[in-house]
Amino acid sequence: MKAASKAILILFILLALPMGKKLLAQSCQGTVPHYTINMTGKADSVWSSTSVARNGRCCGLSSSYRCIHFTVTLDANAMGISIVVSGTSTGYTFESSCGSSTAVGDTLCLTGGGTHELTICRSGTSSNQTYTVRSIKKPTVYAGADTTICSAANSVHLNGTVASNIESYQWTGQGGSFIGSTTSLNPVYIPTLTEIAAGSTYLVLSGTDYTGCTTVRDTMRVTIYSAPLPIISGPTQVCEYAINQAYSVTASTGHSYDWHLVGGRITSGQGTNSVNVTWDTAGPGYIYMVQTDTNGCQGVGAINTLSRFDFNAGPITTATIGPNAISSDSDAYTNGFGFVITNNCGGNKGIDLVVPGSIFNMGKLCMTYSWQRDENQATFFTRGGLTFRVAGGMLEIGMRISDGAGGYTDVGPLSTGYTLPADDVHRYFTFCYDSASGMARVMVHDSLVWSYNGTPGRELYWTGAGDATIGTLMDGSCSGNTLIDWSNISIPISVVAKPDASISGPTPVCQHKQATYTTVGNSKYSYSWSANGGTIVSGQGNDTVTVLWTTSGNRNLYLTQTDTVTGCDSTATLSVVVNAAPNAAITGPDTICSGVQNLFTAPNLGGVTYLWSSATGSFAGGTANDSAQITFTQYGFHTVSLKITNNTTGCDSTVTLTLFTDSIPMADISGDNPVCEDNAITSYQTVNNAKYTYLWSATNGTIASGQGTNAITATWPTPGAGSVRVQVTKQPGSCVNQDTMAVTIYAKPITGAIQH
Repeated sequence: MKAASKAILILFILLALPMGKKLLAQSCQGTVPHYTINMTGKADSVWSSTSVARNGRCCGLSSSYRCIHFTVTLDANAMGISIVVSGTSTGYTFESSCGSSTAVGDTLCLTGGGTHELTICRSGTSSNQTYTVRSIKKPTVYAGADTTICSAANSVHLNGTVASNIESYQWTGQGGSFIGSTTSLNPVYIPTLTEIAAGSTYLVLSGTDYTGCTTVRDTMRVTIYSAPLPIISGPTQVCEYAINQAYSVTASTGHSYDWHLVGGRITSGQGTNSVNVTWDTAGPGYIYMVQTDTNGCQGVGAINTLSRFDFNAGPITTATIGPNAISSDSDAYTNGFGFVITNNCGGNKGIDLVVPGSIFNMGKLCMTYSWQRDENQATFFTRGGLTFRVAGGMLEIGMRISDGAGGYTDVGPLSTGYTLPADDVHRYFTFCYDSASGMARVMVHDSLVWSYNGTPGRELYWTGAGDATIGTLMDGSCSGNTLIDWSNISIPISVVAKPDASISGPTPVCQHKQATYTTVGNSKYSYSWSANGGTIVSGQGNDTVTVLWTTSGNRNLYLTQTDTVTGCDSTATLSVVVNAAPNAAITGPDTICSGVQNLFTAPNLGGVTYLWSSATGSFAGGTANDSAQITFTQYGFHTVSLKITNNTTGCDSTVTLTLFTDSIPMADISGDNPVCEDNAITSYQTVNNAKYTYLWSATNGTIASGQGTNAITATWPTPGAGSVRVQVTKQPGSCVNQDTMAVTIYAKPITGAIQH
């Protein structure tokens, strides 16, 4: 039979018979060697026959063919089968269910387990040979367990595994970038900003076995936690030495907070969402904070931020706050933590992140860079004359500052004196300049390493400065180390100078005396004075005051001086010793009579000097004793003054007594004289005045009437010499005058008897 006819006949027989084991059993002669092989539970196993010769025919082949038959039950995890024949086997094939042929040594790809009928038939004689049947296990790949990452540490470090029968494999992502080959098992995947915003992504590891039968895949799901984006709130202008200034971010349960400060110190709250700050002297103030959530994700927050780059996802020109960068070096890329350079490294290599310069046109700036030293040089920031850099392992700063006349003055670049340790550790490097105070500071972490005291009111000079560049030079050594983790540029907090309050004036002083005190005058200042033990007599609200010290002892004069522009104030206290004044007092009459000498006395004190004075009185016995005899002759009010001076302190006190000097009343008597004894009643009188009281008396006579008045009558019983006397007392001073009038008393004539 011709070969073509034979093939048609076989095909007809195959089509006419049922498929499967029954068909094959019917088509193999009984003389064909037959083996039943059970490989369930043994997806990757090998079975070998004894040495055997093929015999008989299968599948309707001609009598010249000699066959061998295998009934093989495969495990569900098998994906193929192969047969190897010992000795010469060139041109050998095996058929599955009398169907398609597979070369001996090759793999017949299958789907799943089950029973398979396999035959090997060749024409001609057959010698004894060994037949080896191999079950080929489905290949496996493992992308790894589902994982979580933080957007601030935006990298997935892959560590896939594949079965030994995998010949090729590859990772695929969702648009992010791979560091390392996607055909390696452990590249690093950097998710995109879109994936970060979505909060998750997935990665697929695909593998193809060496037979080419199948490609398998495994998926790793990645949950991306968003890093905190803290925004610090608090005062942006404070007075120097201000205490308990509160700064805070929104509180989140379980989060930790690491605060950092320039120009002050944290007095309470470190580790919490709110801190109290005491600011130092005037100059640049700056506060930033690293917040860590319960997933270990970290975010940086600052106050008054103009520009921040976190470099956690590509492209690295994307800013977290502020405008995106215009361009960057093509060899700089993110590793999820910051930017790195691993290609074309060299002495002039850097990130070259060009940022629009107009956003930095501020008279004052603060900037921080989280940087890991990779080599001995790095340029953090360059714009115009401002350069913040590391050169030769030394931290340097250069500034261009307005000269106040339209030009500028260059400061540096200068070495800060800080040498970077060669330890490849991330540190925070901060530069701040404040135009109000003209001061600059450079910090490493929280330690001050350099300061500059310039002219207050001078701003950073930006004319013609153009765009800014971050990382012009990073001197990458292709180590793969992260260079800059993040950068932040802010407007600093203004720590404003307080007025320099001081008081000048006399101390010690004397009680009951006035003294003048002054402070530095300034038209923008207001002044509030107070005195402990004294009274502000004049000048309140001005830079000069007069104080009357009323209480002796250790006293204080207080001044609060306020800058009306900034609201900052300062206080000054002057300790004043107020020496007690002597206790000056005058004891003596306050109403006296003209021409009458009066005694005035003072306290008998030791160690003092007395000085009496009166403009209208006459002293008898001196004016330097503790008493004085004084006579006043003029009617009216007069004064007596006494000054007592302490011989040690020189303090004195003066007391004045006002007294009234009344005139002596008139007491002139007029009346009958001479008179006759036993004559009729005689009359006598003096000046009549309602302020006067009168007391009359008579010698050798008797007051008949009018006692107590200015006019009386008297009788004279005995001849001879007599008198009438009046004492006149004037009220209210009880001034007394008296007068005596002699009276001649004639005897009555003796008349004899009348003779008639």
